[in-house]
Formats: sequence, structure tokens, C-alpha cells
Amino acid sequence: MVSRYDRTRFIRSLKSKLDAQEIYDLALAKFNKMPAKDKLSEFAKYIEVKESKKEFKISIKNFASVYLDKIGGNFYLYSLVVGNKGTSALQRSGIGTLLLAKAKEIALHNKAHSIFLDCTIDKIPFYEKSGYKEITRNQHTVPISAVMQLVL
Repeated sequence: MVSRYDRTRFIRSLKSKLDAQEIYDLALAKFNKMPAKDKLSEFAKYIEVKESKKEFKISIKNFASVYLDKIGGNFYLYSLVVGNKGTSALQRSGIGTLLLAKAKEIALHNKAHSIFLDCTIDKIPFYEKSGYKEITRNQHTVPISAVMQLVL
């Protein structure tokens, strides 16, 4: 008969043999089985906001982040990233929308008038769902980009 101590030692040795990628894969598989509303509430628990002077970093562990700069009475969102290399399963899960809502909350708290951002034209529908409006399009960049604004 295997003792509880031996079982615990075996499990610990097994865990130590798993590399970081395997642990990540197991966590992602568990995450993918969760209902959408549970995924968002799970991620909402881990939102971190770091502020330095006029810059804000809103992140959820190493999975997603937004960077904001305060310029005058407005904010400029200069990066929204969901998922790392090879983690496209996190995209289209609502995490980006969750981060945009937190960015809006921070901007309102800091009495900003608007949030501006640049994006490629394929991302315009995503930002429009969060209330952003296209104010100009730059045909001279590759890929073509647009400037979006959210009036607060």
C-alpha cells in the first residue's frame, strides 16, 4: 500500500518535472473549458494598475496589457495586447473589452476629456463596440491606420 507521504512526494516530483510550458498548457486547457462569463470574472480578479507620473499600465498577469499616457486633458492609449505569442485562444474572449473598460474608468477618474488611439483598419470594429469613433484615416502608412477617439 502506498502511503500518503509517498503519494505527496510522487506528485511533487511530477510537478517539478513539468516545465513552464506544460503548466501553461494545462491552465489554458482548463480556462478554455470555462463559460465566457466565468472567464471574464476570473480575469477581472487579476487586473493590476501601475501608475508612474502620467503613464498607466493596466495588466492581467502576463496575458494582457494596456498602456495609457495622459497628455493635457486627454489620454492616449498606445498599446493593447491580449495574449502572448501562441496564445490566440485568449483573443475574442472579452479580455480586451475588459481592459478598455478599466482604461475608461482610469481616464474618468483623472478627469480626462477623451481617449485617443491609433489602430489598423481591421481593428476599427472592435474599438467601435466600446464606443470609440474614427476621426481620421492615414492612407500613407502600411498597413493603413486610423485614429479613434472616445469622448468621455
